Amino acid sequence: MLENALPRTALTVLLVLCGAASFSSMASAGPALAGSTEGPEVRSSTSVARVLTPPAAPQAPPALQPTGTNADGWATYRLGAGRVPDRLLPGRGFRGEISWLQGRLVRKARIYVPRSAPATAPLLVSLHGLGASLQKVEAQQRWSTLSMQQGFVLVWGAGYKGSWNAGPCCGAAVREGVDDLGYLDRLLQVTGALHAVDRRRVHLAGFSNGAMMAYRYACGRPGRMAGVLAVAGTHTAPCRPTTATAVLVVHGADDPTVPLAGTRYSASLRSALPPARRAAALWTGTGAGVRSVVLTGFAHGWPTAANGRYDTSGRGWAFLEAHPRP
Repeated sequence: MLENALPRTALTVLLVLCGAASFSSMASAGPALAGSTEGPEVRSSTSVARVLTPPAAPQAPPALQPTGTNADGWATYRLGAGRVPDRLLPGRGFRGEISWLQGRLVRKARIYVPRSAPATAPLLVSLHGLGASLQKVEAQQRWSTLSMQQGFVLVWGAGYKGSWNAGPCCGAAVREGVDDLGYLDRLLQVTGALHAVDRRRVHLAGFSNGAMMAYRYACGRPGRMAGVLAVAGTHTAPCRPTTATAVLVVHGADDPTVPLAGTRYSASLRSALPPARRAAALWTGTGAGVRSVVLTGFAHGWPTAANGRYDTSGRGWAFLEAHPRP
């Protein structure tokens, strides 16, 4: 009997030890899920939470993307559709050519914010003549030097194929029905986003076809412009001024391209042109101040102290600054 009892005793001890080991393993795995008959939970809730967390949304790229440098040495940027650039840091300044889409057209402008510009600065937008390059315009008019000295934000607008749609004149912009009012709207929006602009001191300066566009915008967007400097241009748009806008007219008495007395047809501009004197008279009634300067012996150009004996840029800016919007 003793021989038979020993194997049974050993078997009992072995079964007890196996049961204890199994219980110890289950206890170390953690408590079973409530109502479960399948044993302990497989892993902690921390891992499950990480798996269920949605991925972070991708960060949008900056509105203003650098694209290189143009032939004139200006840094170039592309602006995202429907977006505006971030505000510049105080005192940082900016000098760049920004392009954006206007419908199917790529439009651009050169913007200069001098470091000397105050937190809220005056703004001058310069509009070139028919077919003129922006490099030539800057060399001719010297606005950047004045901008740095006087602390105003400066923008050079760029017409479509070198032209502005100023009503019946001029060039491809008129023939193709380009929306230059919309272009200037967007330009002002972009510039105001870069640097705060004093809305009472926003001015347009235009030469020839650019002067015609300046008249058209000031008339077509009443109340936005404080003043207009119109050089060798005339009011061609079918619009009569209704709000106070200061106007300085500078014209050569011997201008054959945009005659002071007007013409039924200008061969170079391919358009009828009303008298420049009449343009000044149209704006006189707005009550903001109109002045006409007629230079004897001067033809079609931007007068300077050396050529024309009249500092158009210097005197023009002084006039505009003296006439903020009421």
